[in-house]
Amino acid sequence: MSTDFVTEDENVMFEELTNSPEVYILQPYRDDTDLYSMLNDYVTPVRLKSTSFTKKTVANDKLIQYTFEVEKSETLRTQSI
Repeated sequence: MSTDFVTEDENVMFEELTNSPEVYILQPYRDDTDLYSMLNDYVTPVRLKSTSFTKKTVANDKLIQYTFEVEKSETLRTQSI
């Protein structure tokens, strides 16, 4: 997945994402009646395959855009600490 063009202020957020032990993708909301399966339908645990993060700056890198590789995970804990 790739980000849109971002500012330098958002570097911290992406660095925290890379270092986070649990990462999820949220699916768009839809009107369901089964309240018990909503968590499984809307929250998908993923594992980041990208393990390093390099901060980019406008001065050095011009437009800032990040790319992350993810894979779907079946376990609740998505990354090893």
